[in-house]
Formats: sequence, C-alpha cells, structure tokens
Amino acid sequence: MITEKELISLVANTLGVDEALLSLDTSTSDLDEWDSLGHIALLQEIDKSFEGRYTPSGKLASSISIRELLDALNSRE
Repeated sequence: MITEKELISLVANTLGVDEALLSLDTSTSDLDEWDSLGHIALLQEIDKSFEGRYTPSGKLASSISIRELLDALNSRE
C-alpha cells in the first residue's frame, strides 16, 4: 500500500512545490505546475518510484487530485 505521505512527497518533488502546500484535496486546478506536462512527469515518477507496488489502471491517468491518485494506486482493480 502506498501512503498519503509517500505520494504527497513524490508530488511535491516532481512538481517542485512545497510539501506543506499539498493535501489529499489538492487538485490540478490548485497548482499551475500540475498541467498536462506535470501530469505526465507525475505518472513517470509514480511508475519509477512505486514499481511493483500498484496495479496500473486508466484511473491513474485520469486522476485530477492527490486523493484520486492515491485511490487509483491502492485500488485492487
């Protein structure tokens, strides 16, 4: 299982934002850095950092908040 803290840290590092600004409710509309290129960078970092710890799904690519990313990563579908 991937934790909230792990994911928030990854998002902060990938997008170059302060971790203190992020929560599960942070969405793409909250951060200028989380544009389409930022989202691709996040997906690449997730794949590299959490390899083998989640089952890839289309939900991950369409997630628009940290909560949705976490739910998709920890989903058993």
